[in-house]
Amino acid sequence: MDDGETKAIAPTTIDKQSAHRSQLNTLLYDELDPMPPELIDIILDYECYEFKGKLAKTLPGHTGLVCSLIQLNDGRIASGSYDNTIKIWDPEFCKCVKTIEGNTNTFFNIIQLTNNHIAFYSNDSIKAWDPSTNECVRTLIKYPSAHSLLIQLSDGRIASDSYANFIEIKSAENGLSRQTLNGHDRWVQCLIQLINGRYKDHIASGSGDHTIKIWNTRTGACVATLKGHTDMVSCLIQLTNNLIASGSGDGTIKIWDLTTNSCIHTLNNSTGIRCLIQLTDGRLASGSYYTITIWDLTTNSCVNTLTGHMNGVFCLTQLADGRLVSGLRDGKIVIWK
Repeated sequence: MDDGETKAIAPTTIDKQSAHRSQLNTLLYDELDPMPPELIDIILDYECYEFKGKLAKTLPGHTGLVCSLIQLNDGRIASGSYDNTIKIWDPEFCKCVKTIEGNTNTFFNIIQLTNNHIAFYSNDSIKAWDPSTNECVRTLIKYPSAHSLLIQLSDGRIASDSYANFIEIKSAENGLSRQTLNGHDRWVQCLIQLINGRYKDHIASGSGDHTIKIWNTRTGACVATLKGHTDMVSCLIQLTNNLIASGSGDGTIKIWDLTTNSCIHTLNNSTGIRCLIQLTDGRLASGSYYTITIWDLTTNSCVNTLTGHMNGVFCLTQLADGRLVSGLRDGKIVIWK
């Protein structure tokens, strides 16, 4: 097999896969429920690939789904899990160097703040921790209910959602609410801030109502709604030239031109997309059941598929040295060469 080639072996149960697509997607997004045994054979019948790269390291440690991965400014990896811990990893030696223990309803999402602290929701508030000392340095915002999504805006404010169909923006200094963004019909699944282009400093959100909304963070107004997906929008990233990419449970990645608020390309995957990042070489990497798919945006096609996972891929990040890191439903973290 030549370098860079991806060889696909035709699946043997196309009709069965199609019939159970919605069930498989439900399993992918309902991470707290066990996988029904009757569907295991269906999942194993999905397309098999040979991939030129090698699985580098598997990092065990978490006992619950890994839902968040970021590389810290010092080069280490922080992972958040449904086992109510955050772990700090040394990617060079592939070992856990710190564990932050939490209470229930903890660590659904980790962000790094502008001062290099990390922030996450724990019990009843968003807390800031110093990963170098393993200490909580401050309670940023008090919340009565769990907040699963967090982003810090360029002006320092925190935008979050609480398993609801609205987004709250609060001051990180005093916790006071400045905006509530209402408009989605179902739970908000993903949030990003747009850092350039037509909607610079606006927020883009994806929802279980199958739409993407663009929000003015000063007025709280929804300035655009993008429609085209037929299932929940699970992930969003900003590209260059006024483009964003969205991944969905409908098994597609859509590329949107924000100058016209229209979809210009659709990339088709065999199962629902759970996570999406842009690699340093410009390609996209998406995570779904058992696989990471690499997409070339110049041809809008799949160019590689990484197999070897024994469970669903829920989050991805790329290290400064180019290695790809994936977080799995079974609690494992995988580092790829």
